[in-house]
Amino acid sequence: MRGLDGKPPNFLGLQGYRVSQKKAQMVRQTVIYLSYKVSAGQRTLGQDHKEAICQTPKPQTVKELRTILGMTGWCRLWIYNYGLLVKPLYALIREGSRDLQWTKEATRAFDQLKKALMSAPALGHPDVNKPFSLFSHRKQGIALGILAQSLGPYRRAVAYLSKQLDTAAKGWPGCLRAVAAVAINIQAHKIHPRPEDDCASISHNVCSP
Repeated sequence: MRGLDGKPPNFLGLQGYRVSQKKAQMVRQTVIYLSYKVSAGQRTLGQDHKEAICQTPKPQTVKELRTILGMTGWCRLWIYNYGLLVKPLYALIREGSRDLQWTKEATRAFDQLKKALMSAPALGHPDVNKPFSLFSHRKQGIALGILAQSLGPYRRAVAYLSKQLDTAAKGWPGCLRAVAAVAINIQAHKIHPRPEDDCASISHNVCSP
């Protein structure tokens, strides 16, 4: 790739950055960036990164569990219903003791989280020139969503969203909690220059707990 003057462009240099020749990945169809594998049309979690997290022993202290949750939180865009999976694990932290008292529910959640991480799908690259579709719902006080875009006749996931509803919203009727979940998911997705082109969908069963 060359500029108008026939010389290689120096975008990074003009911004004050330096490129490490040792770390540069040139003329490749797939590159690794911040443990992500990026290729044409999609991005995936690096296999080495996933295995390193999943091979970590079961944490025995709050500090160790926070470390694991920090590492998996970095990957949350790839994990469907991430907020639900980690909820029992955060409950262990809230108990207040330094050493963890593992419950069956927390152990099951920890195993499910590792399985979800290892099977994390490839996500499409967001294309700001195309409309986004947001599929939103809420469960157990957590706003959950799938952000997708059309790929031919299908929709392809761009990101999986999850975030706690605030204390006030948790006390609202079911229909209003569903609206709050949509608002939270929309706020988490701020990459579209023309939001009026986007579409948000919610479950018809908005009155359930």
